[in-house]
Amino acid sequence: MRGPLTWIGRRLADYLSRERPRGEQVGLVNPAVLAATLRPCDVLLVEGNTRFSVAIKYLTQSTWSHAALYIGGALGPAPDGGEARVFIEADVREGVRAVPLSEYVSMHTRICRPVGVTEKDAAAVIAYAVAH
Repeated sequence: MRGPLTWIGRRLADYLSRERPRGEQVGLVNPAVLAATLRPCDVLLVEGNTRFSVAIKYLTQSTWSHAALYIGGALGPAPDGGEARVFIEADVREGVRAVPLSEYVSMHTRICRPVGVTEKDAAAVIAYAVAH
């Protein structure tokens, strides 16, 4: 019985995670400025453009549908010589993953910075996120 339910679940996730057919979103901040502004342990709020995003924004009455933790250079350079993965996020199809800044450059974003978090605390949060 698990086979058909898994298949249905994957198909539903594929459908809901597709981008909605509408005009292209334009990022409001230059990627270089965004990269220079981010600090380890910041949370990047994102206005997504998938069907999931629409549902989340409706249910939460928020502009933001997605969040990603900025981990900076905790993972080091990309092994394939590509762009460094500087965020950890959760994706319904791929699970928890590390992604580069370019994943969000064409989206409307906002930085959410924790107040009162020491560098030691931020390092502990990032180490925990990377380990898991």
